[in-house]
Amino acid sequence: MNRETGELRNIGTMIVHKLEYLAQNVYDMLLKLVSKSEKIKNNFLNYLILVVNSNRNRAKMVYDYKDVISDGFSINLNNVLAIFCEQIVRKQLFNLIDIRFMSVFDLKSIRESEDRKEDADQNGTDDQTHKDAASSRKVFKMRNLSFSTVVFFAKLMFSNYSYIKFLEHIKLLDNEIYSLELLQSERESHARIEYLRKELESKCFALRIIFSSEFFKQQEEPITSFLVEFTEHIDFCDLPHQYFEVVFQIQTLLIREHQEFLSNRLLGLIEKIMCSKIRNLHFKESVIKILELKTSSLSEKLFQSLILFYSDLHHFDEFFYDKFSIRYYIHNILMNDLNGHIKSLAPTTENLRFVNFVIDDTESQLSSALNSIIEIKRCEEKLKYTKDREERKSLKSNMLRAKKKATSSFIFVDSSLKMVSFLVEECDILTRHEVLKKFVTILNCNLKMIVGPKCNDLHIKNPDDYNFKPKELLRKIVIVYLKMADDVYLDAIVQDHSYFNLSLFKRAYFICETKFILDQNDLLLFKRLVSRLETIQSEIVEDDEIVPDEFIDPITCDPITDPVILLTSNVTVDRSTFDAIMLGDQVDPFNREALDETKIKDNEEMKKKLEEYWENKKNKK
Repeated sequence: MNRETGELRNIGTMIVHKLEYLAQNVYDMLLKLVSKSEKIKNNFLNYLILVVNSNRNRAKMVYDYKDVISDGFSINLNNVLAIFCEQIVRKQLFNLIDIRFMSVFDLKSIRESEDRKEDADQNGTDDQTHKDAASSRKVFKMRNLSFSTVVFFAKLMFSNYSYIKFLEHIKLLDNEIYSLELLQSERESHARIEYLRKELESKCFALRIIFSSEFFKQQEEPITSFLVEFTEHIDFCDLPHQYFEVVFQIQTLLIREHQEFLSNRLLGLIEKIMCSKIRNLHFKESVIKILELKTSSLSEKLFQSLILFYSDLHHFDEFFYDKFSIRYYIHNILMNDLNGHIKSLAPTTENLRFVNFVIDDTESQLSSALNSIIEIKRCEEKLKYTKDREERKSLKSNMLRAKKKATSSFIFVDSSLKMVSFLVEECDILTRHEVLKKFVTILNCNLKMIVGPKCNDLHIKNPDDYNFKPKELLRKIVIVYLKMADDVYLDAIVQDHSYFNLSLFKRAYFICETKFILDQNDLLLFKRLVSRLETIQSEIVEDDEIVPDEFIDPITCDPITDPVILLTSNVTVDRSTFDAIMLGDQVDPFNREALDETKIKDNEEMKKKLEEYWENKKNKK
């Protein structure tokens, strides 16, 4: 199994040529047969429907290989069907594709799937009703079926059974390679581990050869383009999810392996999908992954739909970890938009919510990453003194989970810090009162985590193995501060009573200087920044200590200036606190009830007390 790369490539090329030769020969024979009589043609169509429907388990992540067709059969029939589709594609015969008959393969439209999900969520729809409906759809007279339609949708399904399934194989093999070393029994030698790793890598390489072949490109590129253009002739919601899974997965392979670009047609389809009301998270994720692969010029409509979707992900609680990977892709798409829409991000409610979630994500994922590092360190220490085999196995499993979490979280933090830095430099939306306080508080908190008293807890062997680069992380946080030269930012930094500590900035400067983290120019700018913060701090009159507790916001611990009552819990907070809640999860933090503008009112009594308090304080001076 452990072939040299060159040998594997030669074998792979030879196999691809044989697949191409075999497909052409089988096609020639089938074409002669189906052209002879209507009966043979109908038998062939019957066979395609039967083989697709009886092998649906092949589309699942886990299935019994004995119950379905093999990988070889799948790819060979896929290649034969691709040749049948060539005429449809080359002559642009969109009118020959009748989507009403896709139901012979039990393919449900996106609209039907969305409606069914909504019915099930709201009413607990009887599953038997759907099964009966599905059965009725399968009753067709073969003479009414279009040859082009059946071949077209059979090709679609076999793309799923072959190429898409091969992609899943590669992902599973990659995961095995990733976790192999930590999950191996301690009795197995290093040589054995290396042998297994090379074997897995060889399998991955062999599968990737197919996708990198010119045959794959020449066969699948025109078909994929046809599939995209076909959506302009009908409502895309009338097509099944499988249709778009094939389009986006094949397009991803064409981009990665053959440096293809995103056509205007594909961008138009992506815009329609992102602007639609479809609630299928994984469907939209596949769309966003395509956008992230290539730098593109986003339309204003597509840009705004991505901003809205970023915030809407908050409502998908059941996909907690998925939302961060999707938001990571959106960061990259927005920052690489050739039209630069984000540079002129207006302070609308939707855009402020987006910025609010970017800030929250930075804090939550950095905390998650650093906690994972502490957990890895704890497991490493226990492994030194633990000899029990089962306990060691458990500790290694915990380390593997923590490693995966740390690695993905640090990747996300890197992306979100770039986004924050980009927003500070390119637009002034972060100076808005709705997000400014939270922004500086979280930034100051991040600085404390990296250079504060507990930073020694983060010292760990081989930090690069976990994507943990403390010097680089500190540099990126400091660079954000350096871009915050405006007095609005600096005043807010100093007035953050939760985490601002001038000594932390001085320590960060010392580390940057002694560890050569910043170049001389940035180091000088940082020194000036620390000096300015010290000056501002000395000029601020600290009145907080003498403000009565009844005038302190219970959430921010800052003095209340504009009191409002949350009617859901009857608690008084500052209006700025309510505004911040509305940019986030929009629930009362004291009892988790939904909040909106109709569920607050001004606290007139406290307003009068505040006026009297400040008037008396002024007169005493």
